[in-house]
Amino acid sequence: ARRRRKLGGGLYLYRTKATIREFLSRGGHLREIGEENFFPVRSRPTEKLYARLDPEICRHCQARIFRECHERLPDGTPRTTPLEARGRQ
Repeated sequence: ARRRRKLGGGLYLYRTKATIREFLSRGGHLREIGEENFFPVRSRPTEKLYARLDPEICRHCQARIFRECHERLPDGTPRTTPLEARGRQ
């Protein structure tokens, strides 16, 4: 978690079993990772994580791997497709 933060990211865990959370808690790692970085079953972690991304990097990204990428930038700015941008010129 510390290494990922130093690189500008984070460590995020989805569907973590109770035994793993207990193990991490006993070692003090749960606090280090951050409670807000654990996502339970049936939650939608990409919705929360997308808002944490850098909108300037996303503005020029062509991968658009998350559903949210197609609609808006992480800061909420509506996404302009190349076709829409051409029509405005």
